[in-house]
Amino acid sequence: GYYNTKKYNFSINVKSDQPELVISGVKTSPEVINPNQEIILTLKVQNSGEGSAKGVIVKLEGLDFQGVTTAYIGEIKPDEELPARFVLKSKDVGLYSFNSKIFYKSTGEDQMMQFPLSLQVFPRSDLIFWIIGGAALMGTTALLIFLAIRFRVKEDDE
Repeated sequence: GYYNTKKYNFSINVKSDQPELVISGVKTSPEVINPNQEIILTLKVQNSGEGSAKGVIVKLEGLDFQGVTTAYIGEIKPDEELPARFVLKSKDVGLYSFNSKIFYKSTGEDQMMQFPLSLQVFPRSDLIFWIIGGAALMGTTALLIFLAIRFRVKEDDE
């Protein structure tokens, strides 16, 4: 048979050396956040892509806490994970939703990734800690008294 053939010229632009940034971890210190408390929020930013991300900046948007809400990381190479730390002061009890935006340059172009996050502020639980702490202290004291009596009894037997 006869085949009708046409020639097409086209090019494919493959960008394989692109960074791919993700928030790989979220940690607060202290772990349990109480109202009006100074906290350190650490976001781990990981580059799981093939290329380096340069001029990396992480911004917290919509988080109604006092403090610095921008962290400069710099360059994140492929398979590298670096922290963005924020010193903040919490507000009242509640769930606070916000966006973490990662700005960076890749092959000269400005890029932005956005990740929704939330922080929970819990009521103060000092009373519970006093009760648990007190019980632990009494338990330790009782154990020491028990051991002291036992040791004395052993001494008397000899």
